[in-house]
Formats: sequence, C-alpha cells, structure tokens
Amino acid sequence: MFGLVLMLPYTELAGGDVPLVVADAARAVRRERVGQGCGHEGHPFDEQWEDLVDTLPDVLLMLADDSTEWWENHSREQWLCPRSVTGFAAMVLEADRAFAVHRDRTPALVVEWPTPRPPCV
Repeated sequence: MFGLVLMLPYTELAGGDVPLVVADAARAVRRERVGQGCGHEGHPFDEQWEDLVDTLPDVLLMLADDSTEWWENHSREQWLCPRSVTGFAAMVLEADRAFAVHRDRTPALVVEWPTPRPPCV
C-alpha cells in the first residue's frame, strides 16, 4: 500500500482504468484487514499527507533493510501493523473518491511538474 500512496498523483494522471484498478487493490486490502486490532497508540497514516510524502520513500528503504538505522518517529512495528496498511488503503480510496468527482479537473493530489523549457535554436 505504501507504494500505491506514493504513486497516487501519477495514478490520477494516467487516467483510463488505472485509478479504478488501484482503488480495487485498496478495497481488497481493506476487506482482508478489516477488524484487525493492535495495541499501538498511533500509526503513521494519522499524520498529514504533506508530512508523510517527504518521509515515505526513506521509510520504505528502512523497512526493506533491517540493518539500516531507524530514525522515523513511528516504530518499525507501527509501520508494519495491519492497521497502518488499512489506513494507507483508506488514504488511497479517499484520493480516488476525490478524483472520481472531478475526473475532468486537476488531480486531488497535485504534482508540481517543472515547466518545460523551450528548445534552444
């Protein structure tokens, strides 16, 4: 789910069936994980999107390599908790709903693309 969260802006820009396929994947995760509890006080998905988007790539690298020093404010266990996975799936579905309402407008999670420079002549 973490990768899908990172890809949300590109998913929306891709158009076609891509947003629907991503939403179906998020729904499947939510169905599979519904009702799973834990004892954690908080989870990473409780943070604001703007805070997460900057750290998520680094967290994914830390999760993939146990020898990497952990520096994130949520523990490895909190990131891997089933409730975190479900929370990120909900984030994907929320973005998809926002995009579905305005399919002909700017994506819900705007990507600031660099302005192309005119070719040198």
